[in-house]
Amino acid sequence: MNATDNLSSISTKQFNGFYIPKHNAKVIKESMDKGTAPFLPKDGLVKAEPLYNANTGHSVSSNSIIPLQCIKQERGYQSNMVFSFNTFNEAKTQIMKDEKPFFYNYKNDNGDIKVSSLFFAEQSSDPKKSLEFGTPKIKEKQLLKDTVIEVNNPSDYMAAYFASCKSGLSFKVSPEIVESFKNDFTKILDNEIAKNKNKEIPSLNTFLFESEKKGKDMTYKLSVEKGIIQPKPEKTQSKKIEKSQENEMVF
Repeated sequence: MNATDNLSSISTKQFNGFYIPKHNAKVIKESMDKGTAPFLPKDGLVKAEPLYNANTGHSVSSNSIIPLQCIKQERGYQSNMVFSFNTFNEAKTQIMKDEKPFFYNYKNDNGDIKVSSLFFAEQSSDPKKSLEFGTPKIKEKQLLKDTVIEVNNPSDYMAAYFASCKSGLSFKVSPEIVESFKNDFTKILDNEIAKNKNKEIPSLNTFLFESEKKGKDMTYKLSVEKGIIQPKPEKTQSKKIEKSQENEMVF
């Protein structure tokens, strides 16, 4: 089984290098067209399932988590964790024959764009053993799992979804906001797929990255408001002045 099962319009060539964002855009768009996209509401409520990287212990990054959730849904996987080839080796398990990975881009220490891959626990020879190895490595906690917020602006929709993935919060949203968000997001997806891109429209990765940052801020503010975490200490005025002076000296 591979990542294009039941996604017939997606070319396997899209799995390589810079084609990855285009492939991801196709996966996401097809899930939206089917009404099965993981970020769409059910009865006006969005509740995301967490998906962790067993190698880092953190949530899967913004440019990969949605297509991975689509694949998970398509194949009926139950686990909430993905693994690299090396992490499976550390867990003393191995990838089953003919299982294909999910590919993603990343930047190395030199700033070069590289390609790596992830697998779900169910793609290993011993899913239970894989999860027993990976679960203790999880560093993030679902701090806001009992929190429900309301999203009234389409521009906050994806940020709230990433906040839900990382913190466990749920959010209410009206059909009008959902449709407006879908229209805006579809433009980004279509532009990513197009041969001649409109440079005024942000790339898919840029949109997801900025939404993830906004979602982190949302999670932080809500966690502080509820007294779950302590606010970060603000910089002293002297440090602000020092930094301002430092910036003025850059020519």
